[in-house]
Amino acid sequence: MTYMWASIAIQIPFNELFLVYVALFGLSLFALVGGVVSTNAERIRRTLEGNINVLLYSGALAVIGLGLGSLWLSDVVPPLLDGTTPSLIDESGQQAMATHVIDLGVVVPSILLSATWLYQGRTWGYVFAGIELVLGGTLAAPIGVMTVVFLTGDTVTVSPLAAGLTFLPILVSALLAVTYLRSMERQTHPSADDIPQRSG
Repeated sequence: MTYMWASIAIQIPFNELFLVYVALFGLSLFALVGGVVSTNAERIRRTLEGNINVLLYSGALAVIGLGLGSLWLSDVVPPLLDGTTPSLIDESGQQAMATHVIDLGVVVPSILLSATWLYQGRTWGYVFAGIELVLGGTLAAPIGVMTVVFLTGDTVTVSPLAAGLTFLPILVSALLAVTYLRSMERQTHPSADDIPQRSG
């Protein structure tokens, strides 16, 4: 939700709901931070160890991160080298680059970091991998619809290749998110750290 409300607040032209968008972005951001700091990362790691294929998940995250980064850089680097403006700005305005800023500045680095930590077996790698996959899963439907609208319209130019490279990663994320969450539901034997200690 943080990603979605940040994009909306930046991309949608200023209107009477602007402060609502800002408030929802702030609330979702602090909810995310609060959820992360209160997470029992060690318990999540113990739950998932042996229940997910670490190589598959970390590899998929790495491919998704590199693919997403390459896709957005292909929109930005050629115009920078040519001294021109990206066609997306010409068609939709400066706010159209908001997704590039958020993805290249935050999403892509966090995906690659999650992939690296998960591959290394770090505890927080299991947590952040789940966050990234669920993010991709929740974006699957809206981005899929938006991609279809762009392909069938004439406002924004989107090539079929770019559409495929946009939709395929979030589809993979959605599928992996489902298996990730199902693995979380599997019963594991609680350790001494998970059993409340009684005094007296």
